Amino acid sequence: MKKASIIKNMLWKNLIETFELERNEQDTQSELEKIIQATNLASGGSEYPVKELQCCTKPIDEYNTITLMQNCFPTLFTNGEGGLNPLEGSESRLHEYHLAEYCAHLMKWHDRRFIIHSNFKFLCLNLIQRRQIDGLVRRISDSGSQHDELLQPDSSIGDEDTALQILESLKPYFKVVRGSGFYWSSVRDDL
Repeated sequence: MKKASIIKNMLWKNLIETFELERNEQDTQSELEKIIQATNLASGGSEYPVKELQCCTKPIDEYNTITLMQNCFPTLFTNGEGGLNPLEGSESRLHEYHLAEYCAHLMKWHDRRFIIHSNFKFLCLNLIQRRQIDGLVRRISDSGSQHDELLQPDSSIGDEDTALQILESLKPYFKVVRGSGFYWSSVRDDL
């Protein structure tokens, strides 16, 4: 029994060595060159297969870039599909998702690639919080009439008192932003 396994291992090693020799003689290109050549063929021979990933000086606009998640994580979205905004022509959806529910859906994906990735969850949290804060700032600026009254110079009220009044008027907005101190204190109070 032992002899049979030794002979089997020797035959297997010889087969692998023969394959490696033939492969090395036939292949003049490295694996990396083959990958580059294959991506250039797939992208029509351009120097940069994914045009959105070219180095540029202008930052990406996260609100107007349709393929934001696909550009940031091409290994997670292998076909370039499946981001928050559906691509015209190749994707159709029955339901429109909000960013938070879509990120939660991706975190529950069957092969766990989104939850395992070291940076994806932080991008999602960053996007969600930035959009929450942007919405709050827009709401505050829309109701800016009462804040304009606070910003009027008044000799009877000191600068410190004015700053405290402005902060007090902003507290309800800060309680909504997850991760902020006001949010966690309101959650603690609710419990």
